[in-house]
Amino acid sequence: MIDSKNPETIEIHGYSTIHKLCKFAADRDMEGCTFTDIVDRALNEINALKAQLAKLDDRWINVQLEEPPLDETVLICWSDSPDVETEKDYMTVDEDLNHYWANFHEDNPSHWMPLPKPPVKEAEGG
Repeated sequence: MIDSKNPETIEIHGYSTIHKLCKFAADRDMEGCTFTDIVDRALNEINALKAQLAKLDDRWINVQLEEPPLDETVLICWSDSPDVETEKDYMTVDEDLNHYWANFHEDNPSHWMPLPKPPVKEAEGG
């Protein structure tokens, strides 16, 4: 949090922000661009990432409309119990080719979504 009454804090925060924007520009080969161009591009990338994140929030799939791929672990939830935390489970098939949830036989979930991909280890110095 910035102390808006302390000019030194504001100045340090400003330098930090400028440094981050310069690094952003250097990483994107923006030499010769104006500061406004750099800020505009940074804001555009932020907005694009926010839009991607919003799509992730809408990825719950109704089990009645589409079942998850067999034997693939997914996140699951119950629409009639929004206070219950999401769980992980997978749908499998029995000898009669009936699909069922491996761990929730009695209380089938109403929705599922794919697990997010794990983070990728950054290169040294990055």
